[in-house]
Amino acid sequence: MIISKDTDFGGFAKWEISSYVATDTDKDNILTFEELAQKSCNEKEGIKALMSLKADVDNMGLFIQNSDVTNSFAKYNFFSRMIDYYFSVYVPNLLKGTNTYTIFAGGDDLFILGAWDEMINLSKKIREDFLKFVKGSSLTLSVGMILTKPNKPVNFIAQMSEEALEKSKDIDEKDAFTLFDETVKWDDYLDDNGLLEELEILNDNTTMLYRLLKLVELSKKAKTNPKATIWKSKLNYLFSRNMDINKKEVQDLLKNLNLMIEKFPKETKMYLRRKKPSFDCLAVSCFYLG
Repeated sequence: MIISKDTDFGGFAKWEISSYVATDTDKDNILTFEELAQKSCNEKEGIKALMSLKADVDNMGLFIQNSDVTNSFAKYNFFSRMIDYYFSVYVPNLLKGTNTYTIFAGGDDLFILGAWDEMINLSKKIREDFLKFVKGSSLTLSVGMILTKPNKPVNFIAQMSEEALEKSKDIDEKDAFTLFDETVKWDDYLDDNGLLEELEILNDNTTMLYRLLKLVELSKKAKTNPKATIWKSKLNYLFSRNMDINKKEVQDLLKNLNLMIEKFPKETKMYLRRKKPSFDCLAVSCFYLG
């Protein structure tokens, strides 16, 4: 923060609005979208794509209406400047050293692009730090994310990202997260019941991951189609045919998948689709990458 020496604004604290864009460390040139995509998966084997992130503070108007921030100009000015500070200053600084590109950051929202695997972890960090920043208030943050090829026009990416964000904003009480065309509450997504770690034993078995995804989709139809409940027997059969069912870690994974697919199919789909970066069918949405 700096103190302005301008005559008209003398004595008022202000900060310079900044943004972050990844650069080539050798040439100090701004990375192109194609170069950002190539940074995916630590430049190792895996799909090379961008992930966009749009974030927006939930229920801002309602919060202001029901709080005391409008009791005086000083309170309102401080509140609005602090919210803007988080997005226009804190987040760009948080992004330093990452393979990301700031489209805009300020006010109460954010739009950034970057290497797809990094962006998923960054989304959790941005939301986690925001909740700490507004601790004691009812404010939350909703996020929409889209996977896309780097050659797509920015306006197209922005439109798809906005639609993903709107899906999150349609959830009751918000604080929601949209990824891989599924929308869930943040707390439900973050509580993976240990499944992500247990899925490590399937890392080299892309056929299993693909079949598990199909069973997840089948389970989502069970509420309206009783025949779809066959996913449970198919899951057990899949494991008995392809895994050493006598191993405890395999039994634990099977038990957890039975639970998570039934109770949290959307979240399970997210975990499966991000678990194997080198398996394109699990990692991407072909609609946006096509």
